Amino acid sequence: SKELVKTNPEVFGIYTYIKKLPSKLYKTTSKIILKPKTMEEWYSKYLKCECQNAFTTRTFSSVYDSKIIIFNYAPKVSIVKISKEDITAGSFIQFECVSDSKPPVNNYRWYIDDKVYLTGTDEKHLFLKIEESMHKKNLNCDAKNDVSTQTGSYQIQLLYGPKIRQELPSHKIVNVGDYLSLTCDVDSNPESSVIWTFNETVIFYYPKLIISSFKKENYGIYKCIASLRDYPRVYSKTIILPPGPPIIQSDPVQFTYYGHPGSIQCIFEKEPKPEQIDWFKGNHRIDFDKEKKYQLKSEILERKGTRSVLLFRDVSESDFGNYSCRGLNHYGSSSFNIKLEPKEKEVSNLLSVFVIFMFLFISGIVLGFFSYVKFTSSQSLKKSKRKRSSIREEYFKSKPSLIFDGRHLSYPNNVYTTRGSQSFQPINEYTDIGEARKMSQYEGHNLDMNLFDYEMTDLEPSPSLSGKKNIVETSETSFISKRSELIRFD
Repeated sequence: SKELVKTNPEVFGIYTYIKKLPSKLYKTTSKIILKPKTMEEWYSKYLKCECQNAFTTRTFSSVYDSKIIIFNYAPKVSIVKISKEDITAGSFIQFECVSDSKPPVNNYRWYIDDKVYLTGTDEKHLFLKIEESMHKKNLNCDAKNDVSTQTGSYQIQLLYGPKIRQELPSHKIVNVGDYLSLTCDVDSNPESSVIWTFNETVIFYYPKLIISSFKKENYGIYKCIASLRDYPRVYSKTIILPPGPPIIQSDPVQFTYYGHPGSIQCIFEKEPKPEQIDWFKGNHRIDFDKEKKYQLKSEILERKGTRSVLLFRDVSESDFGNYSCRGLNHYGSSSFNIKLEPKEKEVSNLLSVFVIFMFLFISGIVLGFFSYVKFTSSQSLKKSKRKRSSIREEYFKSKPSLIFDGRHLSYPNNVYTTRGSQSFQPINEYTDIGEARKMSQYEGHNLDMNLFDYEMTDLEPSPSLSGKKNIVETSETSFISKRSELIRFD
């Protein structure tokens, strides 16, 4: 027993108890304590208990018993991605919850955060639509058996192209000799390649650009460009400028309603920062302390600069016209001209666009209608011609026989051949005449009247057929005789 404890660290201890019974016999009880590191190694193994005393030792015999060990253990859970395609936003990916346990798992539960997607006894597979919000979140699978519930996780890593998280400032003021640091803040998975250009020339290949001592020739346009595989490139740029007067951005024409409170505005860049802002009506500087109809409002914009707004209490006719905003600092001043116009003019422009659109729309409908009428008329005409042609064919098919003389088809009174005679229903000679088209090529061959298109004509009675050439008598589908055998008697 001691040797077993020493050689097997998973055997925690073996204890033997001997008790003397009144019948002078002894009762021996042995107890073993196991602490397996892995349940799988001990599952379905036989444990043998062997007993010996002085007698069995001398006779080399022993008494033993064995029992099979069956451990129940909690599930070991992991999640495996089955789908081969990349995980991208909008794609459908299949996952499998793989578990090993005794007894088997009797319930699965799939979820991300607090949102449950699937649960059930046989739901070991999940077909999940990937959303952008799932990026870097854990997909969890709870597997439960009679012992306990265990969880497996899979971190969802979306593949997506580069996006600029934070744009570079449009302008940045730097003095000669200053330290300059620019960071290209790009988000993508996997990581994007970043290059920096200065005035369209590549100068650096890492996300962070540092110039320890700025020089005069370093002023210009800096752009960071991020690229990844087949995704579109993205970029952000900034203009590095020397110190100077404020930089102003605004709309040259602004609108407001007549008879209502109104406003116009200018935006001053963050750098160089204006120390003073003035507004002018024409060439007249507005004194906000004396002219109570105006009011000045300033607002700090994040990463943008300062917005200066000129407010009107009630816009009158005299308020429309030319204005300008001016910014000053110790490097100089700059101004921006703005024209204020009534809002109705903007509405009238929209109305003009609407009228032009409606005119083009109605013109298109009218042209389409006439095109449809013309098309249907042509189709009706073609259908009528086909119908008349069909009537002609049926008309000729109904005749018992025809005489073909190379130019006309006609019905004779009597036709005689050298092989005998044949009587026909008497009709007026040449009262029904049709002009044959391209029929001479069928001379001497079987002639199927269904193959030809005939046009009824009102012709003068044909002269006697005597002396004519290429005279052939036909029925509906075949010649009666060759032309050389035809003789006509008046």
